[in-house]
Order: sequence, then C-alpha cells, then structure tokens
Amino acid sequence: MVGKIRRAVFDTGPFIHLNEIGCFNVISLFNEILIPPEVFLEINKKITLSRKLDSSGNVSVVDLDGKAKDMSVLIVNQYFLDLGEAEAIALSLQKNPDVFITDDLEARVTAKHFGVEVHGTIGVLLRAYREKLLSKEDVIAGMSALYDRSSLFVTKDLVRWAIAQIDEFEG
Repeated sequence: MVGKIRRAVFDTGPFIHLNEIGCFNVISLFNEILIPPEVFLEINKKITLSRKLDSSGNVSVVDLDGKAKDMSVLIVNQYFLDLGEAEAIALSLQKNPDVFITDDLEARVTAKHFGVEVHGTIGVLLRAYREKLLSKEDVIAGMSALYDRSSLFVTKDLVRWAIAQIDEFEG
C-alpha cells in the first residue's frame, strides 16, 4: 500500500509512544483514525495528548454497536485484555479498517486471531519514512527514543532490526 492509509483503529499506546518521542505528526499518514470510547478516556488522562488529538482532524471516537460491545466483553473475559484494547479490537471487527495499530503484544496476538491486520509504533515510523514524512535521521532518532525515553518496552535488537529495514528500503 502506497500513500496514506485510508482507515485505522488505534489503541492508546501508539498515541502515547509517538507523543513521547516527538513524532506525533506521523498520524497524518492516516486519512481516518477511529478510536473506541475507552481509548478516548485513556487518552484524556494525558491532557496535552488529548489536545493534540483534537487538533489533528483525522481522529474520531466511534461508539461500539451491540455486537461489538458484546465482543469487547468476550475479549476481556477470554483473552484477559484491558477494556481499551478489547474495545479497539471489537471496533476493528465492526469497522473493518485497513489496519489496527497497537503496541500491546497480547492485543496483537488476539487481533490476529480474529483476522485483523496489526502493526505498531515501529511500523508506523517505518511507513512515515517510506512515505517521506520523516527523514532517515528522524526515524532513526525516533527508534532510538522508543528504546531510551518512551514507556514502550522495546529491545535494542528490535531497534537494530527496524533501522536495518530502513536500509533495506533504500537498497
């Protein structure tokens, strides 16, 4: 897929991690970002982040329909995810976006179990580079900041792998 991504559902983590590393602007890669009510509540606990969401223009809070609400309860109970992650997966099933963006490993595994395409903050940064929204230096700095400064747990090996992906794209 080249260019902007039409529609994505986001979990809370990627918003927080992109904000922590100073790369929040990459959410412009998405024409439309959908978030469920619980994710909106989690984001609002970080006032400056919720202001950035308000000004972005491409983020919408979407209520879950009855089937999706039931699915979110099932996901919480059977897969032991938090309500925000469960609602985000249920919203993905309800709205069938191009991609679900989360950094939570259990949420990724669960979403894939339901046939949802999943990527995380690192994937978003790599896409921002491919789409020339960020320079190579900015992406490398962002990857390093994920390891050094963000609340996201990533290993040095994962950061090295992601940087190698940049070099492969260039080659």
